[in-house]
Amino acid sequence: MIVRFLKNPHAAHADHLTCVLPSGKSWESPLPRAGVLPLLATRYVIESTLGWTIGWFGSVAKQGEPDDTTLQARQSQTLADLLQSEQWGGASSPEIFRQKLAASCAGANLSTPALSDEKLSTLRTALRTFGAAWRPLNVGEMHEVNW
Repeated sequence: MIVRFLKNPHAAHADHLTCVLPSGKSWESPLPRAGVLPLLATRYVIESTLGWTIGWFGSVAKQGEPDDTTLQARQSQTLADLLQSEQWGGASSPEIFRQKLAASCAGANLSTPALSDEKLSTLRTALRTFGAAWRPLNVGEMHEVNW
């Protein structure tokens, strides 16, 4: 699946997401802005980096539309919230991050995904890499990735 993140004018309330399936069918959605990266961009990075195939993007790839009810989709939302808060307040140690993740997952009645120091570092690096491609885009330009 091809995933396109399109940058809209600053006056628009959202950017735009298009997922093009191998069949040629596409699924489109507004891409609400949140923090340094749009939330769904953060979720894309999480799910693709961790190899989660039944999360939000995996369900689009398999079913042609998202499913936010799967465990991985709900866990990716929780991780995205925590990682986005780090973009504003700075990164915490891996141990503190995992404590925050466990508390957030417990509050949402979710099991906590295993996240080693290495995986967390890889996620943070992948987010910086995605952001480095996304932030300099001009209005009407897109960042295209494969799922």
